[in-house]
Amino acid sequence: MNLLFLSRWLPYPADNGSKLRIYNILKQLASRGHQIHLIFMHSDNEDTEAGVAHLNEFCAQVEFLPFKPFIPGHWKALVAFLSPWPRSVKSTFVPELAARVDELLASGNIDRVVACQLDMAYYGLQASKYGVPAFLEEIELGALYDYIQQQKGLKNQVRYGLTWLKQTNYLRHLARHFQALTVVSQKEKELVSRVTGETPVYILPNGADLELNRFKPYRSGERLPQVIYNGALTFHLNYQAVAYYLAKIAPLLKEQASLKLVVTGKYSGVNLEGLPAFEASEVELTGFVENIRPLITQSLICVIPLLEGGGSRLKLLEAFALGTPVVSTSKGVEGIPARHEEHLLIADTPQEFADAVLRLYRESALAQRLAANARQLVERDFNWPDIVEKLDSIITAGAERPLALAKGAKGSPNSRLRDN
Repeated sequence: MNLLFLSRWLPYPADNGSKLRIYNILKQLASRGHQIHLIFMHSDNEDTEAGVAHLNEFCAQVEFLPFKPFIPGHWKALVAFLSPWPRSVKSTFVPELAARVDELLASGNIDRVVACQLDMAYYGLQASKYGVPAFLEEIELGALYDYIQQQKGLKNQVRYGLTWLKQTNYLRHLARHFQALTVVSQKEKELVSRVTGETPVYILPNGADLELNRFKPYRSGERLPQVIYNGALTFHLNYQAVAYYLAKIAPLLKEQASLKLVVTGKYSGVNLEGLPAFEASEVELTGFVENIRPLITQSLICVIPLLEGGGSRLKLLEAFALGTPVVSTSKGVEGIPARHEEHLLIADTPQEFADAVLRLYRESALAQRLAANARQLVERDFNWPDIVEKLDSIITAGAERPLALAKGAKGSPNSRLRDN
C-alpha cells in the first residue's frame, strides 16, 4: 500500500519523544511492506541531508520543507486572535506543503494518508476531497487541559479557556475528515472523544525498541553513583522537572547519599541561570547524545520528577526496557499501567521522592525486582512491532466511514474549513 506520511518533525536522529514515536512507526510500517512517501518539516539547525539519507533506507521517497515556528508577537499571530481557530494554525500555515499534498493526491498514486499530530492535521484533511482514507495519528489534549485547570485568576482563566475553546473547536471540525484518530493513553482518549464525537479514537501507546534497548540485569556494584533524567532542557516541561529536582529533592538527598544527576539532551539557548544553583560535581549536562542507552544502564536510577504534561513517557519505557529502576511522580507515569512497588516507585512530594531514591540506592534486591518486572511489562504491552501491527490494521481497514468533503485545493485553514 502507498502511504503518504506527514510529519511535523524530522524523525532522525530521534532526539525527542515525538521523533522516537514517528521514527519507530515509519520503520515498522515499512517492514510490513508499505511504500512510504514521507514529507516532514524541519527546523533551521537540523541536518536534513543525514536525516534523509537514513530515512531513505526504508522510505520509498522523502521530501521536506522548513517548519514555520509559532511566534506569538508576530503580526500574523496577533491578527489570528480574531480567528475561530488556534492562532498557531493560521500563523504557521505553509501553502507549499498544502499544494504538494494536493498534487500527490491528485496523481492517484496514494492509497492512504497518515497525518502525524495536530500540526499536520489540516494538510491531511485534503485527502477526503480525493476519496483517499486519512488517519490522524497521536492527538494530545491532556497537557493543555491540565495547564488550564491550574490557572488562577479570572484573566488567565478566560485567556486559556478561549485557547481551549479554539483548540477543541478546530479539532472537532477536522475530525470529520478522518477515518480514525489515535491517542497514546486512556485519558487522552476520553478527552479527545468528548470533542470529536463519532470519529473513532484508538489507543496506540508509545513503545520501546526491545532489540535496540537490550535488558541489562541490575547489579548496583556495576553502576555509577548517579541518577539520570533523559530529557532535553529545551522542552519547558523537562526544564521544570529538573528545576524541581534540584530545588526540592536534591537537598534532601545530599546529606545521605552522593548521587550526581545526569541530564541528557540539548540545552543550547536554555537559561541555565534560571535553574537552582548547583556544583559541577553534582550535575552533568551531556547535551545531545546519539546513543543514550549506555548512560541509562550505567546509572543507578532513572528519575522522572515531571509535574505537568500529557500522553505517556518514552523516557520511562526506555528505562524499563533497559533494566534501570525508576522513581517517578504520578504525572511521569501517567498513561502507562505501571504499579507502585511492582514496576517502579511513585512519589509525589519532595520528601517521598528523596526517600524512594534512597530506598533503591540502599536496597539492591528491590531495585532488581522492579527492573525485572518493568522489562516484562514493556515486553507484554509496549513492543513497537505489536503497536504498529494495530495501527496497520486500522489503516488497512480503509474507508469504512462516510466523511465530510473538503472543498478546494489550496488556501488557508480558515478559508478551507469555513466551506465545510
